[in-house]
Amino acid sequence: MKKIKNPLDKEGYPTEELLEFIKNYIPDSELDIKTFIEEVIIPNWYYEEGIKYKPKKKKLELHTYGWSGNEDIIEAMLQNIFLSVFPLEYTKWITGGHHYFKIKKYDVIDFDNIKKMKELKTEKALQNLTDQAQEMGEY
Repeated sequence: MKKIKNPLDKEGYPTEELLEFIKNYIPDSELDIKTFIEEVIIPNWYYEEGIKYKPKKKKLELHTYGWSGNEDIIEAMLQNIFLSVFPLEYTKWITGGHHYFKIKKYDVIDFDNIKKMKELKTEKALQNLTDQAQEMGEY
């Protein structure tokens, strides 16, 4: 896994390096979605009590408590299809900074291959991702 040198600044706000890492994250065998949540999101969330992570129930709740740094992390996550649609699905937002996600089953998709396809930036790559997700049906 690529280590982020300075994920937070001196005041605890996420750095551009962290936000870019989140925006460009692609699940793969080196950093799957569970590990990403545990090693990137949770340690860099400003309020520890603002995270409710239930891996067995496949749920993640992020509560910002009004901290703009946490809102920046949410915004970066929502700009990433892998953290907002599949395999992490953004299911609900409640006024006041309450964000809810569902972790979908994804072990049959070859994320390493998807990463290579994305790097090639081809239309075919996006179509292959769509096809794979549709083949899986309901999660």
